[in-house]
Order: sequence, then C-alpha cells, then structure tokens
Amino acid sequence: MNVLDNYSSFMVFELKDSGEKERLNITEQELSQDNGNKILHDSQVVLIVKEDLRKIYIWKGHQSTVRKKFIASRVAQDLQQELTYLANFHRCKIVSIDQGEEPFEFLNTFGLMIQKIPEKEDVNQPQLTSFNISNHQTQSELYKKPAYIKTKPSKEFRSIPYKSNKDALTRVLQINTPVGYKRNYILIGKNNLYGIIIKKTEIFNKPIEESEWGPIKGLPNKIIELDGHKLRIHFNNKLNIIEAIEILEKITSEMNEEKSKQAIDYKTWTVKQLKVYCAENHITVPSAYRKAQIINLIKEFHESKEYK
Repeated sequence: MNVLDNYSSFMVFELKDSGEKERLNITEQELSQDNGNKILHDSQVVLIVKEDLRKIYIWKGHQSTVRKKFIASRVAQDLQQELTYLANFHRCKIVSIDQGEEPFEFLNTFGLMIQKIPEKEDVNQPQLTSFNISNHQTQSELYKKPAYIKTKPSKEFRSIPYKSNKDALTRVLQINTPVGYKRNYILIGKNNLYGIIIKKTEIFNKPIEESEWGPIKGLPNKIIELDGHKLRIHFNNKLNIIEAIEILEKITSEMNEEKSKQAIDYKTWTVKQLKVYCAENHITVPSAYRKAQIINLIKEFHESKEYK
C-alpha cells in the first residue's frame, strides 16, 4: 500500500526481514490496549508515525534481528521523505527507541508502560522522593544527591503506568508547599509549564472567574532570572524520571502584611463550607481532596489574584 494514497496523522508500520514495511490496520487506542502487546513484540521492529508530535518512532524489540535494526533507520528516512510530499504533513523527526528504554514522551503519548525484558536479577523497589534546592545550592552539590544515580530498571519500574501530565500534576498539588513559600509554577516533562489559569466569562451580565492549574501557552522567547525562589524536584524512581519541578516563590514581608489584613482562618470552616465557597468562586476541587488540600486551593486562588 502506498502511504500517499491513504494516510493519516497516526500510522503504524511493521518492518519485514526483507526490508519492506507493511502498514498495520490499528488505531491509536488499540495500540494503548494491553500495553501495546498487540504489535510491540520482542522480535519486532515497528515504525509509528505521530504527525501532531512531528515524530516517527522506531521501536526495536530486544530480540529483533541485527538486519532489521540496521535497515530500520533507512526505511524511516524513506518514509520521512515520502511524507514531506504531502501538503498538510510536517517533516517528522525520527526517534529510535530500544525495548525497555522507552522515553517518557513515548509512554505518555500512547498511555503505555515500559516494555518488559527478562532479567537475571532484580533490584530493590525504588521510592518516590523529593527534595528542595535553595538558591545557594550549587549544581555540583545537586548532582551529589543519591537520587540522581541511574539504576537498572526493575520489574516494579516496568509495571507502573504513566498516563498523562495531569497525573503528575495531581500528585504534586496534593503536597503542601514549604512554610514561607507559595507555589508559582510547575514544570512537568521536558517543556510543559503549568500555572494557575484565571478564566473570565460572563453569565447573565455577571462577571465570573474560574481558577485552575493548567498548561501555560505563549511563553516569552527570552531568559528569565528568578530571585527569591527555590526549586523543589520530585523524583519518581519507579519510572526512573524527574516527574516534576516546582518553582516556589518566597513570601516577602510585604506579602505577609497584605495577607494579614484580610487573613481568614479556613481551618475553622467545615469541609462542606469550604466546598460551597469553592463552588461560588469556581475553584475546581478534585473529589479525593481532603480539608487541608482544599484550603491550599483556596489560598492559591487568592494568591494568584493578588500577585499576578
């Protein structure tokens, strides 16, 4: 089948021993089912086109032949060139992936887990950790942290699903901010920056504001230096990745004075009162949130209105 005759933004091709590629009749949803076991086999080499990401992934099973692995790049380059002839197809970057070493972007895009490879031995199950980096800590000191030691993926590592950035965002927001700091932004993945988004609308001529954490778009093309901030890094050793980086702003005396003028002790409120207040102010409260987490949401809502 000529891809020019029938193409889509998502395509999967199986690489044959002869060097030919055969397009598979599979949807993106079907790829995600059963952790991709429908096509991601140990002896297989697969080309996956994801046009909206401008990527052509070469997934290579650990038992695939040397010949397949060798010719996979050439076949992918031919496919890349072939797709550039299409008016509404961008030039896709070719990304080579070995089984068991799937990058976060690949797993996150297709809702997959790290593909299993039989091992002779296992390692202890890692734990999710995080620590703070103050302004005075140097980069060399940071790299001395044990959490940066890369270990061989364990069976537990491969069994953890990683569906989306929203999962990581939810986990980070459930952790209280350090005393004296407020959460400004959260960096998730390679280049996904999240912050509190204020959405304004009007219902029956009444202005309404909704506040929630969401991706920030239209970032400035410049370098920004942050004073009075600290970074809090969240490690997920089960996935062997840095899950998120929080950008925390130090609360100055001026901020404290302003806040004290209108300070409200939300701890004296009931959960029902807090939820009613959130509903009236269009603050989204996840169903699993407890009282302390709801109070943090309200505080962050007010901080976003005062300091942005």
